[in-house]
Amino acid sequence: MRWFLLLMLCLPSLAHAGGQTVTSVDVSDVAVTIYRDPYRDAGMMRAGWPGGYALITETRTITLPKGESQLRFENVAEGLLPETAIITGLPSGVREKNRDARLISPAGLVDAFLKRRVLIRRTDPATGRVREQSAIIQSGPDGGVLIRTDEGIEALRCSGLPERMIYSEVPDTLSARPTLSILTRSDRALTATIQLTYMAQGFDWSANYVGNMAADGKKMGLFAWLTVANGGQQSFRDARLQVIAGKPNKRPNNPPPPPPASALNLQCWPIDSTSTHPRREWERLPMPRGADLSRFDAVGRNAPGSFETAKQRRKREREERAFGGGGGGSEESIVVTGSRMPRSARARLQALPSPVTVVSADYLMPAPPPAPPPPPPGESVAVAQGAQAQAEALGDLKLYRVPMRVTVAAQSQKQVAMIVQPEARFDRVYRANVVGGRDTPQPMRYLLRSINSGEKGLGVPLPAGGLSLFETVAGRRLLAGRDDVADLAVGEAVELKLGQSPDVQWKLTRVKETQDRQEWRVDITNARSVPVTAQIVIPHDLAEKPPGLERGPEGWMLPVEVPDNGTASVSYTLKR
Repeated sequence: MRWFLLLMLCLPSLAHAGGQTVTSVDVSDVAVTIYRDPYRDAGMMRAGWPGGYALITETRTITLPKGESQLRFENVAEGLLPETAIITGLPSGVREKNRDARLISPAGLVDAFLKRRVLIRRTDPATGRVREQSAIIQSGPDGGVLIRTDEGIEALRCSGLPERMIYSEVPDTLSARPTLSILTRSDRALTATIQLTYMAQGFDWSANYVGNMAADGKKMGLFAWLTVANGGQQSFRDARLQVIAGKPNKRPNNPPPPPPASALNLQCWPIDSTSTHPRREWERLPMPRGADLSRFDAVGRNAPGSFETAKQRRKREREERAFGGGGGGSEESIVVTGSRMPRSARARLQALPSPVTVVSADYLMPAPPPAPPPPPPGESVAVAQGAQAQAEALGDLKLYRVPMRVTVAAQSQKQVAMIVQPEARFDRVYRANVVGGRDTPQPMRYLLRSINSGEKGLGVPLPAGGLSLFETVAGRRLLAGRDDVADLAVGEAVELKLGQSPDVQWKLTRVKETQDRQEWRVDITNARSVPVTAQIVIPHDLAEKPPGLERGPEGWMLPVEVPDNGTASVSYTLKR
């Protein structure tokens, strides 16, 4: 009796030691600072799961009971790194942190109810009768789900009837959304405002430039979008958004454990024998009359699908080539993944869902290409007052702060105005490297050159990203070229490599060769109505240095002025 009374006195203490669970869902304020993928230069952001990361600070209000409690932060970023989480504002700090990665899913429910009882509901499609029976999950979710009923052990959804499992509750071990849980203690019940700061993977950002070339070909209206990407399933509403330009030193994080599978992989394998199916009779096809069987081998390799003579085969192949690979005889046929199909099977095929689109009565063709991109912006881009990201210094890095609150939506991208330089001045230059030279004319590469300075209409840091250049022809704005822009500080040279020009061509000719020297000549033709400046890149040792020679990253650069609708030549001598 005394042991029983002692146990009753200890029960409240044991229950109190287990602690209470407090769930925090709502976020009153959030700030998101996105860092670019450290392994990506100026290329496109990775689709699906971006390779950058973000620093997220959330402000939440919680109510803690007296004593020990488990505090669960829901709606955190999917790529949260739990080792980086910092929580301020708690009365006694944090005793333990846990990243709960098991989310509610079909596979997660099966795993949580393993060896537990569920309800199986089956519907007879003929009568509509619904039957329910109790079952115990024996194995799963990987490789199929086995359940035990009163009739024995069977595989889920292999009975031939529509069926589903009904669970009595949602297990405490599963979360509806990404969750960070901690253990804390308070000496009294209170309501506190805390800040949760953590780093998360699955974010990235890039600058996307749009250049509109003026009619004179020397001025450009340069506009840049700040594009941020969130690859997770969690949105951040009314966030204070910032991005960091540059590459801060960051070491790779330890790879997180693989998340549990979310989908069920159910497969049914028939366990039958030939005695359970009726015998199938095969009808022998009649031998075609007048067939020269000496032209066929024992297995009829010369006749795919049926016997035919060599003359008939050649006729069929000519008709197939004339019809682009489709059957062309008197029979009406279509082509599906390279096989011939008679007309009798067409109706059955068209009644089924197919990954291809029927574009004519006789052929199935691939689906049409995606819609073209939207038209480019106008000559000048109007930006609402207070809607352009502002640049600030962050040590040797640059911080771009979006002045208004924005929503960083889940699994999506957002664009905010970043740079507006309406009169950036560039010089058009044509360039060729003698390493790829030949004695027949070939087009020269053309590029735009400038200096990132205020005198050239720039003078602002240019983050890495892609640039699309548009020019107006006959009143229509057309894409003239694309290039990637590296991180450029103020004062650095800017070069945009935009393509090749068929109007400006060059050829390389060897004039003379001795034991210690080689003399070469470059001939350039200009079919444009304006003079052009060309550069010949020579990545070799020169015996003599002509006037105007410059040293560039690819080698010596020899300038050449070519008149409009004219030609020009330049010679150089190499050491052997």
